[in-house]
Amino acid sequence: MLPLTGHSPALRPPSLDELRQVEEEVSRLLESADLGSTGGRGFWVLNVGSAYSLAAAQIVYWPLRQLSEQRVEQEPLEAYTYHHAAYHEENMSMIVFVEPGGEGVAARGLSTLSIMGSRALVIGPPLPHVLKPYGEAHTYIELALQRIDVGMLAAAAHLARILVERASTIKVRVERLGREYSSLTEAYRWVVNRYRGDLVSLAERLKDSTTLYCSPTLSGACSMLSTIATSRGYPRPSVASLSSAVTEIALGAAPKRLVLLTTGAEADIAREAATRARLTGREAFHLLIDTDPLTAPLYAALLAEALPVRGDSHS
Repeated sequence: MLPLTGHSPALRPPSLDELRQVEEEVSRLLESADLGSTGGRGFWVLNVGSAYSLAAAQIVYWPLRQLSEQRVEQEPLEAYTYHHAAYHEENMSMIVFVEPGGEGVAARGLSTLSIMGSRALVIGPPLPHVLKPYGEAHTYIELALQRIDVGMLAAAAHLARILVERASTIKVRVERLGREYSSLTEAYRWVVNRYRGDLVSLAERLKDSTTLYCSPTLSGACSMLSTIATSRGYPRPSVASLSSAVTEIALGAAPKRLVLLTTGAEADIAREAATRARLTGREAFHLLIDTDPLTAPLYAALLAEALPVRGDSHS
């Protein structure tokens, strides 16, 4: 059995000083790494795990998909290696986010990529000694951090900014994304101030068993929120697509209290779900991430980080 790496969950919200230190360290690591070209025919943005790595992958994936003319795909590494790579030969850049506990899965996936002649940019925890050879054929950026959850988000924002700038010709949107992704610390400060009341309401609703119904662009952040909520003393909320709120209410399968986490693009579905919830004696809390939908995955993930510990003076 492989040794387990020693990383604890995010048991409390990060401080601004912690964020600043992590951001500086991640920036240093990425600036000194060989990020290669914007490679070939497009990008695969892959993840191992769903606590932090999926949120990080989507912070890169959605802006790159919408602003680049190249093909951009996103899925779990194991889905790619076992069900796609064997049937398709492609010349695409590989970006892989690995969270603690997924080192063995990552090693097997990276071995497959090496055999195929693909070289990936990998961001994850340090590999155990027995697995290090699997990372040597790739650019493996080790996040040896106490707050690897924050490190993943910082790396994703930094990487998204670089790749979108290289791959897109839509300069106005690229410049805006660059400004918003330039400082994770300032983005977090904004989220905490902007959503202070919503965080209190969210914490209150999470005290009971509930389901998080999320926009497609926020599914990674919702998965992260579910993990963080559990580590901070709340019952683990289920995660489902936003449209499932409407169908599960109709089927009588939705909880009494539900949370809708959306961007402004899905306001019509959120309104329908809230109306159906009210008519069936349920309570729907709509948490709207009212930013550019392209940058909403980052802000929603930071909102998850800001969730107060259950029982503290703010929850």
